[in-house]
Order: sequence, then C-alpha cells, then structure tokens
Amino acid sequence: VSTQSTWGVQMTCGSSVGGHNTYWTWLDHLFDATIYVVLAGEYMFQLVGLTPIQQQLYSIVVVLLVTTIRLLGMDCLVKFSAFIAVTTILPTFVLCVLGFPSIQPKTWVKTEGPVKWDLLISWCLWLYSGFTGLGTLAGQVHQPTRTFPMYSALI
Repeated sequence: VSTQSTWGVQMTCGSSVGGHNTYWTWLDHLFDATIYVVLAGEYMFQLVGLTPIQQQLYSIVVVLLVTTIRLLGMDCLVKFSAFIAVTTILPTFVLCVLGFPSIQPKTWVKTEGPVKWDLLISWCLWLYSGFTGLGTLAGQVHQPTRTFPMYSALI
C-alpha cells in the first residue's frame, strides 16, 4: 500500500476516511497484482491453446519478467512502462475512431439475463482503484473532510 497516499488521506480527512482508504487500497492492490497475471495466462490459453501446465508456466514467466524489470532500476521500468502505455493506448484509440460511427446509445442501458457477479465484483474493484489517489488530491480540494465522504457515498 502506498504509504504517502494513505498518510495524506488520514492527515487530511481523519482516521475514519484514512482507514477506509487504506483498506480499499490494500484490497485493490492485492487483487490487482494477481489478477493481471492470471488474465495474461488465460488470454494465452485461449489464443494459442496452452495446456493448464503451460498456462501456469507462462504466468510464472510473466511474474519473473516484471520482477526483473523492476529490479533493473527506475530507468528500465520507466521505459518499459512507456512502451506498454503506447502499445495499449494506440490500438484502443484506433478502435474508438473506427467504432465511433456505429455507436448505439440505446444499448448502454439494456439489460438481459442474470447478473454476472464475477464481472460486477471486478468492475467494483476497478471503480475503487481511483480511491487510492485521494492522498494526492487531498491538498487540492476545498474542505476534503466534507468533500471526499460525499463523493465516496455517490459512487
């Protein structure tokens, strides 16, 4: 858990909101760190047709690769992060531009079938991932002890 972020929230918003922020930050990082490796393995399983053992080995290699990059230092990590950012954002931008003409707003509120709880829970965790940035924003908000709890109640 980012100590500076959680400390900033506690100092600005009090121990109740600070404790809430620390818990959700910890939970987000716990699941977030593990789920991406599993997702990468699952994508490779579906794309290439890996066996379950190969999928696990692939996940281990991904963890070792990321660990190695982090151990090589900040310069390597920054370059790798920039590379990942560009390779992730560019296709998304292209697909958004190509798909814009076929947007159908009526499908945004359409529901059918049972609730997919696994997707709902992962969406809720993703939604709370922004809560980890409260410490960074705390000094920029007028009356943060009032504003942050109200905002949290809204979401």
